[in-house]
Amino acid sequence: MITDSIHLRLSVAQRQSYVTRPEEWPSVYDLWIDGKPHRRLSPVGGAYLGVSLAIEGDPAATLEIEDLPAGDKSIELWLPPTALVSIVSLEIDAGAHWKPWPDLQPSVVFHGSSITHGVGLDTATEAWPAIFARDLQASLLNLGWAGSCLISGLAGRMVRDQAASLIALELGINVHADGLLKERTFLSSVHSFIAIVREGHPTTPIAIVSPIFCEAAEDTALGDQTVQGGK
Repeated sequence: MITDSIHLRLSVAQRQSYVTRPEEWPSVYDLWIDGKPHRRLSPVGGAYLGVSLAIEGDPAATLEIEDLPAGDKSIELWLPPTALVSIVSLEIDAGAHWKPWPDLQPSVVFHGSSITHGVGLDTATEAWPAIFARDLQASLLNLGWAGSCLISGLAGRMVRDQAASLIALELGINVHADGLLKERTFLSSVHSFIAIVREGHPTTPIAIVSPIFCEAAEDTALGDQTVQGGK
């Protein structure tokens, strides 16, 4: 949005994920002003969601953003890639005004594993799709699913139904863990996935790339282990 408020108060329901300990993947919000990085913040409160999927604590959390520059400014707030976040309310200063910030940039849609999702990074703006979109001056929709990019028809339908000037698919790593797909079924699944996406995007360029890098799996056969994520 565009606002002249010098203080923002964001109330959310947040469930921060982690694998072995809560501080492993901190929840960091990335504030950009007028298209440039300004500040990184973490909220007060929130719950945790471990590998057992049991919720620990109260999800209610508050993010106080103070001492913003005076005058009208374009506010862009990136939510943490390591948490489930539902926005409850956003408050501005009494007497301040706001208006929507229309995003007229071309849109790019990404789908992939934790490498695309950005798990393990400090903020969502550090994920490779975000860097790519900034370089392209495009609006980003990141549909990366950490540990769950299994080339499913459901994911294909989600990508199909988005407005997109470009679609990028990072495929391959999650299907190998635990041998979930073999070479023959992988090929068939990818063809089916692309066919579903093409139903909604008959002429949209689609880029398909292999996993970029996963430290835990560079020298280990993925069929012999469960890989939690990569970056």
